[in-house]
Amino acid sequence: MMEGHCIACNKEYPLTKHHIAPNLGQGRSHEFIMICKFCHRMLHHSFNNREITEMTVREQLQFLRNWQAKKEKLRMRLKK
Repeated sequence: MMEGHCIACNKEYPLTKHHIAPNLGQGRSHEFIMICKFCHRMLHHSFNNREITEMTVREQLQFLRNWQAKKEKLRMRLKK
């Protein structure tokens, strides 16, 4: 893992490779993006590999950004 800014949440965390089209028994895709382990985990807990494969990179990132925005909104509400 390498440190850097996640392209989904823009936080600085250890980054992991997220294969855009996960292994569906036909070998692993060589196309990937670097996202933090938290975003990576959220994506794979929310969708199975077939669903992720059917999504575009833009849709995957938009899902993660929406999740992050909801998380921040909840955090702000809890601070009050």
